[in-house]
Amino acid sequence: MVKMQIVILVSFIVVSALLSRVDSVAAIDDQTGNIDARESPCCTNMFTVEQYNGTYTRYCLLLQAEILFDIPYKVTDSVVARALIKLPANTTDYSGVCGDDANDISVRFFDGWQLDLTFSRPPDASSDRRNASAALSDASLRYIVTEELFLAADDSIVGNNVIVENDDLHEYEAKSGTSYRCDAEQRMKLTGEVYIITRSLRAQAFSNADTASFAAASQRCAADKNESQLFPIIIGGSIVALITLIVVMFFIQRKNRRARREGYVRV
Repeated sequence: MVKMQIVILVSFIVVSALLSRVDSVAAIDDQTGNIDARESPCCTNMFTVEQYNGTYTRYCLLLQAEILFDIPYKVTDSVVARALIKLPANTTDYSGVCGDDANDISVRFFDGWQLDLTFSRPPDASSDRRNASAALSDASLRYIVTEELFLAADDSIVGNNVIVENDDLHEYEAKSGTSYRCDAEQRMKLTGEVYIITRSLRAQAFSNADTASFAAASQRCAADKNESQLFPIIIGGSIVALITLIVVMFFIQRKNRRARREGYVRV
């Protein structure tokens, strides 16, 4: 009987933990109200681009993410290594431009490194640009090969100033008045087999807001949607397994008690 009670208690604790996880995911997906972009979580950077029209300030671009760079480099004539380099957290040396058809941001870090990103929307004057979707269309990275960041790099490449780019992107797309969100890791390829990696990303271009706050409504990436859809399946399966275990333990316990009673009767 004690074993049965222990199994039931453990099952209750596990189910409660799973349900609380579901509640937390649902709370993230169904949150209301604007999210203050200045409240950056650990390890991410928060960038805001604004313009002043002589009367008030408007924020056109908000970008929050943990950003890394996956860069191949030469070690010897026959060996190529890859360096995973992170954009320093709380980077503040950046600038941007709020345009009618493009929002740009340039982030400067380390010594001579620069990340340039451009968000665009349809330039056709006949389209409703205010309600059109915006997406990241261009990305470029300028970096310098140093011995500190590129371990055991071949002497022939140390000091090289390299520029890699991709001007044919369509990433982080979101409709006007909404933000793009992706907590999962995403990889974006540039020339030279260089990748920009983002985690816990949130972006909103052409915002025209008077505060540095993301819109409550967000477009979620496929990876996040798949994860949220997977939770109910896992939890449902876990609950069924726990119920089955409890039923089996109940019948085993009942059979054992019956066998003991029959033994007492024989005596």
